[in-house]
Amino acid sequence: MTSVFKKQYVLSSYRLELPDMQEIKISEGYLYVHQKLNLTLCQTKDASRAIVLGNAFCADEEGKSIEKDISLFCKQDLREATKYWTGRWVLICEDELITDACGLMSAFYTKEDSGWLVSSSLAVLAQITNKPIDKMVNSYGLNWQILPHSRINGVRTLLCTQKLVFSKTEIEADFSPFVKDYREKSTEEKCKAVSNILVCACKNINAFSGKKTVVALTGGKDSRLTFSALLKSGVPFSAYTAEHKNISSSDKTIPAKLAKHFGIEHKYIRKGKFSVEKFEDYKHFTCGNSDDADAQFYACGQFSSFDKDTILLRSGIFEAGQRYARSYTTPDIEGFVCGMLSYYPDLKNSQEQKNAFSEWKKYVIQNPINSIDIRDRFYIEQRVGGWAAAIEQSLDINEFTSIQIANCAELVSILLSCNEEERKQLALSYETIKLLKPETLRLAINKVTFYDKFKRISNILRHPIKKYKNFVNKRNSL
Repeated sequence: MTSVFKKQYVLSSYRLELPDMQEIKISEGYLYVHQKLNLTLCQTKDASRAIVLGNAFCADEEGKSIEKDISLFCKQDLREATKYWTGRWVLICEDELITDACGLMSAFYTKEDSGWLVSSSLAVLAQITNKPIDKMVNSYGLNWQILPHSRINGVRTLLCTQKLVFSKTEIEADFSPFVKDYREKSTEEKCKAVSNILVCACKNINAFSGKKTVVALTGGKDSRLTFSALLKSGVPFSAYTAEHKNISSSDKTIPAKLAKHFGIEHKYIRKGKFSVEKFEDYKHFTCGNSDDADAQFYACGQFSSFDKDTILLRSGIFEAGQRYARSYTTPDIEGFVCGMLSYYPDLKNSQEQKNAFSEWKKYVIQNPINSIDIRDRFYIEQRVGGWAAAIEQSLDINEFTSIQIANCAELVSILLSCNEEERKQLALSYETIKLLKPETLRLAINKVTFYDKFKRISNILRHPIKKYKNFVNKRNSL
């Protein structure tokens, strides 16, 4: 089986013996970094050491490195230094740890009699602390553990609006919001800013990663936005679409047509035979913390053609500027909570999820970010920081590098600043595409065919009870 330490880190207040991990002594503990996890040593303006783990790229200035950004700021301003970074990373200095914008490189932390531990992997902490987990997360519905709890008793998860502060004997999470208020900007200004960030990110990913860029392309608007940014940037890239059991007609046909029109290589990756051995490997590597489509892709061998010289660009997180949870919740906190409890039965039926949700609600009330709708705050802190982060960690089992290109504090801040009309019109996707490469909109986005309707009806007939419960839950939350 794949080592659970692959591409992971451990930060500890005491010395450990860990396989394939480089040990770095820091002032308040020990840092362990797997040999396949990128490590960048930097120095701040006031000569403090800063260590970046993972993959980070500047998205504000072509040709600028993250080392340059760090050198321009003092230690106490490191959050500001990273505001234009995209990628998946953690930044560690003498006594604190900061995650990427949405916490896609997780920081799970715990304190025991022997000292405190932090890691990007639940499986790693389970192995070090000898605390196994028996069940996987759900494959549908509430398919992640609500933060700040984790699926290991006594282990917590850092929220993306927090940072970890530690000493030799103590570790705690402090409120450290990255979000800026851009609500006063016009739609045109927001779209222009998103366009510039995406194009610059594409150029610097190509320049600094040393890898081949491949974009995950579907028939939808968000991957087309990334595709358009890549075209605008002029960097070389190819595209792929992975087959799955619920794939739409649009996803089957549009990506290939789109790529062909612009002279871009496209690969449609068909499902291979499902491997129980590979699925068990995936569960072991993630400690059952993710059970989404990527588990099936891995078990069916659909990622095997992407090697260590490949960087996959994915297009999640754009929903922060769209209509997440609008159909079953309201913007006031009590209306939001009521809607979520109706939509996700596990928030009432699972004591652990119920407790975690209550703690998150208390955290939000005690640490307000007034410019953010509660539904969008849940989206970035939970849906992205919990669900998407678990998926991204699971992808470390592969040789390639996965990047959610929208995972940039400035870009996310712009998305979160969208008004309801911009969300309803999906303006920051469509209007930004028009700025970047309007020709990509000539092919319909997510066009529903008779085949799709038939397939949906067939799926309902195969799982009538499950579908009826989902419908009732959504209707009751209105």
